[in-house]
Amino acid sequence: MNTDSIGSVTNVSSKFVWEIDYFSISNFKKIGDCEISPNFSASSVTNKDTNFNMELYPRGVNEDCKGYLSLRVLTSDCIITKIDIKILNNKGEVAKNSVIEDAHITYSRGDDKFISKDFILNPVNNILNKGKLTIVCEIIRLSYVATEIKLKEKEQEAAALSRLAVLDAYENLIDDNQLSDVSLIAEGKAVKAHKCVLANSSKVFAAMFNAEMREKHENIVKITDIKYEVLVELIRFIYAGKVNNIDTLAEELLTAADKYGLNGTFEDTIAKNLSVDNVLHYLQLAQKLHINKLTEQALDFIVENASDVTEKPEFALLTDPDILRKVCCALAKKHAY
Repeated sequence: MNTDSIGSVTNVSSKFVWEIDYFSISNFKKIGDCEISPNFSASSVTNKDTNFNMELYPRGVNEDCKGYLSLRVLTSDCIITKIDIKILNNKGEVAKNSVIEDAHITYSRGDDKFISKDFILNPVNNILNKGKLTIVCEIIRLSYVATEIKLKEKEQEAAALSRLAVLDAYENLIDDNQLSDVSLIAEGKAVKAHKCVLANSSKVFAAMFNAEMREKHENIVKITDIKYEVLVELIRFIYAGKVNNIDTLAEELLTAADKYGLNGTFEDTIAKNLSVDNVLHYLQLAQKLHINKLTEQALDFIVENASDVTEKPEFALLTDPDILRKVCCALAKKHAY
């Protein structure tokens, strides 16, 4: 395990005062309505450009807190690990304070039951000074580990977007009139493609283009064993790693992928799209086509989502004894652990 620490922890002890003029709980109609403070910064003591704001929920942040004012401090730049929030009375004295400190990683700290509405509205407590509510926030400790995490997340997001852009560019090469060097014909309709791309992805296509076959010397290949719409999606998968109408064409695509040597990677694509609504369909399909890997992936999904899958009407309609045996064995193994 990597024990290297990342980021930094900064003791700040920086106070900020938020004054809300003409404060009235009646101005807030619903639970969850909030007042947001202007941004404030701790850069003078942290040497970092760290911005914060406070959120005040006069009717509570949720139903459980509806008898209280909820108060939170938020930032997107670091992790707040310790704060002290206070409400002052009209003499500048602390009427209520709450110190929040815990180990949870979050960009938000606060007290959802900070102070009761009745306490605020009771004139004996002298909270409102001519309608002004004064809140003090003291940020005591911060951690900049989040900055490191955010940078890594942004880098990963940028890399993922870059990969998607490349795949989109490859998909646009399908049916390209200028640079394609082979036409695949199915049901009398053509899909234009590139021999090098097809051969690199499929040993079957590679054999066609490398062996002393007619396809090596001609730019037209007749595909007689799959439908045109299946061929289009097969080619889209080769170029861009994705398939349209995957649930509708699944059986024909899996059969075609097996014929053209794409079954392993194609099964992984289906596995990523498994859901409570389609997993039983794919389990039966995998069993029918003797696709062991997809069968195992579907069984794993069923085990992890057993309560939802077993409620589906399709589950009650399962009749294949081999499928039922495999489902029962998979569930039994889970409970054995």
